[in-house]
This record gives sequence, structure tokens and C-alpha cells, in this order.
Amino acid sequence: MSKTCKYCGNRLEDGDNFCQKCGAVADSVENQPRATTQDNVTTNNTNNTNYTQPNTTNNSEYAGKTSGIAIGGFVCSIIGFFILGIPLGIVSISLGAAALIHIKTFPKEKGTGLAITALVMGIIDIVGAILVNVFNLI
Repeated sequence: MSKTCKYCGNRLEDGDNFCQKCGAVADSVENQPRATTQDNVTTNNTNNTNYTQPNTTNNSEYAGKTSGIAIGGFVCSIIGFFILGIPLGIVSISLGAAALIHIKTFPKEKGTGLAITALVMGIIDIVGAILVNVFNLI
């Protein structure tokens, strides 16, 4: 019997500790009988190629919600603009990138704009802090 991640529907190999697609712990998987190839493949009639449809059944818990990771990155970037520019800039860049990856995995979740803003403002925080320190030394 194969295991399927209950968050993203990705099929897991025996011995996997984490889902290779969304990173969920293998404890959060459900055993399902091995499906035939035809069960998981949909034919695209425009060019006659087969592709696998993503499982979006468990994305409903994120539907319409704004990513908390993106909000955290945005808040860090705003605070970093005024104080602790370099450390908070690094944190906001990290959180912004993590939020974009999370939103890509769960497309019904909102917050792409906040995540991109956190990335950009994190870079501005770091560059601004460096420039302030350089001009204070002159």
C-alpha cells in the first residue's frame, strides 16, 4: 500500500519521512491503495499529452486566508526600515521567500503581494542600513 500526503495529495515512497512536495511530516499521511495510472492522469485534448492533476482537496483550509508567513515578513521589513535594518532585513527576505513557496504549494491562500513586498523591503532595509553606517563613518 502506498501512502499519500493528506495536505497536497503527493504519493510518498516507502520509507519517506517527509512529503517531497509540501514538506509535511510522514505522520500526516494516509494509507491509500495503489491507484492505477489511469486514475491519476487526465488527458489534455489540445495536444494529446498526459499530465497529473494536483490534489487540491485539502487546500480549503487555506482558501481566502492571508499567509501568516507573508504578514510576518512584511512586519519585519517595516520595523527593519526604522531599527535593526540588517538583521530584520534578512528575516524579512527569508520569510518573504518562504511565504512565496508556501503560497505556490497552496494556491488558494492569499498574500503574494505581501511576500514580494517583504522581499523588496528586506533588501532595502539591508542596503539602507549599510549606507547609513558608511556615511556615519565618513
